[in-house]
Amino acid sequence: MFFKSVLYLILIAIGHLVMSQYRGIYVNQFESIMQDKGQMDALISWLDEEEITHVSLYDLHKIFPNEALRGKLDSILVRLKGKNRQVIAVFGGSSTFKEYYINYQEGSQSPFDGLNMEYEWWVGKDRFDLYSEEIVPLVDHGESLETYIGWFSKGARKRKAQAIQLLAVSDLITVHVYQKNPSAAYVKDRLQALNWAASERSKPVEVVLTLIMQ
Repeated sequence: MFFKSVLYLILIAIGHLVMSQYRGIYVNQFESIMQDKGQMDALISWLDEEEITHVSLYDLHKIFPNEALRGKLDSILVRLKGKNRQVIAVFGGSSTFKEYYINYQEGSQSPFDGLNMEYEWWVGKDRFDLYSEEIVPLVDHGESLETYIGWFSKGARKRKAQAIQLLAVSDLITVHVYQKNPSAAYVKDRLQALNWAASERSKPVEVVLTLIMQ
């Protein structure tokens, strides 16, 4: 099933550790799911049963350029938003995503509630500056901005500088913990950098630890 391996998002708030009712998933292969009524019905039923509050959709870089699929998004998002769920668009770095996303948000009757930036800037050199440039045109539509972090760049100075920049624009930050047996040591440096940035800017930041549940 498409939700066999679900990424449950467990929310903690850095600095004050306030638990939230956040329950979210990433939905892969959404391009095919949205075209199959049976799978869509199964997804909606499962979301309701599990009381999922946030749904992050992948494959939009394939859906937006397709006029027929793009035309179905409004009605599908209405269904997904049932029971006050929020639907988040996942941006993975497609060169055409920005234009399509902005046009959709401005013309849709059921726009996305937020954007998840999942551009893997930690893969390769000097990609963080490009990542920062990609954020700016996408945060002017009133929606929330989530930022996904695999890793910060090496070195305490770079780590802190990147944490400061991410904190400035993000409403929520997701940090991967892709381990069979999650440990505090695995995320310690990343959480410390975010906590330091939150203290420097006097801005509490909510952080989601993404876990793989088989």
